[in-house]
Amino acid sequence: MRMEDLEGYNEENNSYFYELIIRKYLKLGFLNKEKLKEYDENIYQYVRHISENRDEISLKYFQYLSILFTEMYLDRFFLDREKFVDDLNKFVQVFNNNNDTFLTEFDKYSLNKLAYMSATGSGKTLIMHVNILQYKKYINKAKYYDNSIRLNKIILLTPNEGLSNQHIEELRLSNIPCNFFEKDTLQDESEVFVIDINKLAEKGKEKTVSVDSFEKNNLVLVDEGHKGLSGNVWYDFRKRLSEEGFSFEYSATFKQAIKDEKKKSTAELLVHQYGKSIIFDYSYIVYTF
Repeated sequence: MRMEDLEGYNEENNSYFYELIIRKYLKLGFLNKEKLKEYDENIYQYVRHISENRDEISLKYFQYLSILFTEMYLDRFFLDREKFVDDLNKFVQVFNNNNDTFLTEFDKYSLNKLAYMSATGSGKTLIMHVNILQYKKYINKAKYYDNSIRLNKIILLTPNEGLSNQHIEELRLSNIPCNFFEKDTLQDESEVFVIDINKLAEKGKEKTVSVDSFEKNNLVLVDEGHKGLSGNVWYDFRKRLSEEGFSFEYSATFKQAIKDEKKKSTAELLVHQYGKSIIFDYSYIVYTF
């Protein structure tokens, strides 16, 4: 899938990646051709959406796979959760029997976080924008079957004000409604609210806002997700914001952050959490021939 001539779409707007997967891997028996076609068509629509104000975006193989795996995950998370948990736990049993690392089982309450460990410069921002569109699509689909499902806010947490400004510019380029979060101001719930995590506090003051004022059923996107893992109050804040919702986290260095954790019990907890939530791990690899 690394071959550049696989990037792009055929005359029917199916990706060449999809064609390759159908040709090479359908025979293994665990893939559904109709579902894969549906996911591929969804991906085409997401890319069209974020390309509207940009030059045409052509996904690299690792970007396509990140988005494809997220499609599979969200589809089952919202519409097939109990069977999904059973299937994951069957895999956990096989994993634990064949590895030194022991993972705890999944339950339906521990599926609401996905993490992307992607190298710097690999297009995490565009994947984030597609993830927003994916989540909106699948939660709206789930609402059709269960009207108790609701989403409070979409919140993008950044490490500092400079990155908040960058994200606002990029979201607008991707045709995604967004704004800086402003306390005590009526804002459109469909927007992505961008907030510097330094402006969250236990109790709101003049320049900060109380984390509990957001409620718990939010979609939370965390840029530089490795920051604040080590027992930091920021990690607690973002966890509480998505406790009854969902979170996507992005970083190039989750592994390093866990390895640098000095407290053994915290490190083990993070290994379990991120070992079960990193849906795609893409690092640059130097090949020698």
